[in-house]
Amino acid sequence: MGSAVREYFAELWSYRHFWTQLVRNDLQKRYRRSLLGVGWSLLQPLAMTCVLALVYTRVLQVDFLQFAPLLLSGLAFWGLIHASCIQGCSCFLLGEAFIRQQPIPTIIFPLRVVLTSGFHFLIAFSVAIAFVIVTQLRLSPALLSLVPTLALLFLFAWALAILCAYSHIYFPDTQHLMEVGLQVLFYLTPIIYPRSLLEQNGLWFVLEFNPLALFLQLLREPLMEGTLPSLLLYGKVLLFVSPVVALATTVVARLERRLIFAM
Repeated sequence: MGSAVREYFAELWSYRHFWTQLVRNDLQKRYRRSLLGVGWSLLQPLAMTCVLALVYTRVLQVDFLQFAPLLLSGLAFWGLIHASCIQGCSCFLLGEAFIRQQPIPTIIFPLRVVLTSGFHFLIAFSVAIAFVIVTQLRLSPALLSLVPTLALLFLFAWALAILCAYSHIYFPDTQHLMEVGLQVLFYLTPIIYPRSLLEQNGLWFVLEFNPLALFLQLLREPLMEGTLPSLLLYGKVLLFVSPVVALATTVVARLERRLIFAM
């Protein structure tokens, strides 16, 4: 089993020039002849951050300088999860021509989605980090903990994209169901409000059993508070990530060879 996995990922790596070129083409296509270029990927989260921060600081009586990076990091995170799921649903259909030409690792196409959306996430999240450093005049060593957190987040998003991609081929209503489910999750996850609102109103269980809320805590603690996330928090995240990754691995192993017949 272990040798088969190593061989599979070795084959994936052998196609690295192919899938990196796919990602490069997606980014170039998106920003071709654009005045702002990559700046457009920042415009929506920045605009939403400014508007929501101005409103929420009045309603919740919180400091704008503290609330703005909370919003920006949350919106950047949500953009990655949303794109991985929704765009993941159609990634096999968009890559159908390549899939029919030769037997290549199908996880290339969900990877393409996650790398493209991950590029935009990193830009927006870097702005949140820069905002905290400039406004609070501190560079916390706790920010180094973001490295394993981002690796876990990438793996989680990739697994979600794989599951959505295969599910959409066999159940074409998957994208519509995901859109409804993600809309519900958006409001159950402290994306645009502090987690303390749920804790203070007896909804702590929403935070404990929502993997997206736990990921946000991993991202925000070193960013907002300058503290290292606890090993317990990492353990909780792994408890949710591991089954998702295992399920995605099982789906690929069982359905990859039959994918072309289902398209």
